[in-house]
Amino acid sequence: CGNGVIEGTELCDDGNALPGDDCSPACTPYDATCDVLDVWSGETSAGLGASGSSAQATDDHGSSCVLETAADVVYALALDGDEVVVASLDNPGTDFDTVLSVRTECRDVASEIACNDDGETLASELAFSAVRFVTYYLIVDGYDGATGSYELTLDTTECGNGELELGEECDDGNVLAG
Repeated sequence: CGNGVIEGTELCDDGNALPGDDCSPACTPYDATCDVLDVWSGETSAGLGASGSSAQATDDHGSSCVLETAADVVYALALDGDEVVVASLDNPGTDFDTVLSVRTECRDVASEIACNDDGETLASELAFSAVRFVTYYLIVDGYDGATGSYELTLDTTECGNGELELGEECDDGNVLAG
């Protein structure tokens, strides 16, 4: 990557490894724009969220889990501590088939760390491990051109409560090692 020739799995190669131009240092194209609707920061993601409509938005961002997406909106999250964040569009205010993705560089699809096309309904939900002081971009998108109203909620998992929650591989009801 960076030699000016598209080879192997590269999707672009602009002859350098500089970020911020049309081709990322990983040789994947950057998305067109990154207009963030809201920036959330603080000690926890619990209780954060937003609602709105993607109907008047533009299709600026792709994702790894769906080839055909639609108009999308972006939110940014930066926390003061580490936690597992559960992001969900599976709420009463969501009325279309959604795609939800999270990345660490808004314009670079190669920085995507999680993507979900559907939860238990046509609305998407996912969990990811947020590291303190890293900015995460949550992209609310539509499946196959779908747009509409959405209700995005953020919460955390509580390890040790005996309930296997999204993002947990196990939960035995305690936080004791071994």
